[in-house]
Amino acid sequence: MYSEKMVIEGGDNREMLRTIKAVLKKFEDTEYEGQQSEIYDYLCDQFGVDDEEDENDEKGVDEK
Repeated sequence: MYSEKMVIEGGDNREMLRTIKAVLKKFEDTEYEGQQSEIYDYLCDQFGVDDEEDENDEKGVDEK
């Protein structure tokens, strides 16, 4: 899994990538075990699922 790379090129894929990120966020509260857990964590890292939340948290602090 970690040795394989996939490059998605082209502006037409932007919405598809956003959709994948949204789906990963939707399943954040689901508990996974073993290989499924590793795959989910890897995908979240690659799609920056936690990054957007961190940015929103910082904005909320600045607005106060």
